[in-house]
Amino acid sequence: MQAVLAASRALEQEHCALTVAEVQGRAAAVQEQSAALMEARRQELRAQHEAERRQAQQRQADAAAGLRVCCICYDELDVAGGIECGAAGAAAHFTCDACFGEHVLSESEKDLHDLRERGGQVFCPLRLHGCPCASPYPGQAAAAHVAGPVFGAFLQAQARLAEQVLVRELEQQYEVRLAAERAQLVAMAADELQVEHTRRHVVDRLLTLQCPRCGAAFLDFNGCFALTCHRCACGFCAYCLADCGGDAHAHVAACPHRGGGESVFGQPGAFEAAQRRRRQRMVQEYLATLAERLRGRVVAACAQDFADLNLDVQT
Repeated sequence: MQAVLAASRALEQEHCALTVAEVQGRAAAVQEQSAALMEARRQELRAQHEAERRQAQQRQADAAAGLRVCCICYDELDVAGGIECGAAGAAAHFTCDACFGEHVLSESEKDLHDLRERGGQVFCPLRLHGCPCASPYPGQAAAAHVAGPVFGAFLQAQARLAEQVLVRELEQQYEVRLAAERAQLVAMAADELQVEHTRRHVVDRLLTLQCPRCGAAFLDFNGCFALTCHRCACGFCAYCLADCGGDAHAHVAACPHRGGGESVFGQPGAFEAAQRRRRQRMVQEYLATLAERLRGRVVAACAQDFADLNLDVQT
């Protein structure tokens, strides 16, 4: 067996081993394949670099020419024809004036819940789609890039929000005050309770200028005695608080309680004088309906309220 194994190894070495030429040929083939792969990779990197270089050149050319692409309509136009959001550098989104005007109008016409969420301001159109900008467009920028009616809608939206906030604060203050007064009323005697209830009626219903339909306090006189409720849109008369449906102008023009020389329109001073007369008249008419024993106590309870409004109420 040893002889057989020795003969087998000799035959393997003689007939199966690669020759020097074969080894060199295989090495050359491997080198050629490796060189081909390296050349292909080099060409790929060169093409990628060339594409990036061309893109950079195009961006530089666009920047030099002052051109930007609108993030809404994708039109390319001069940078002066639009506005950028507050994101830094290349992350800033450009919106052309036409698209920006539509965006501002759309944001301004949304409901009060949405306006409260963003404080009545207008943000980048892509704020909810990855834009890092956290600040709204300045009001001056909005005025410079939108038409007058659109900017008017923007201001009206802020006014609606401010009015709602004010009304809500007043209602909350009223509820807090009412809750405190209710707690005090619990301890009052029956007669005292009646006097206090009557005083509240005088203060809330007669002295306070309010809508005759829903009871909302009227806050903002704009020069017209035909008033409109901010809550229910009721039209009512500033002289007598008559509910006139949707428009009180016709009633105001003929109201018997209108003072001499006054018209449907007037200055704030004339409005305050008219309200003083209305309060005086309505309080006196109401006191006349009370029992005599109660009338004097109600007037005494309302003395400070009457003094604050410069009213001279007689029992």
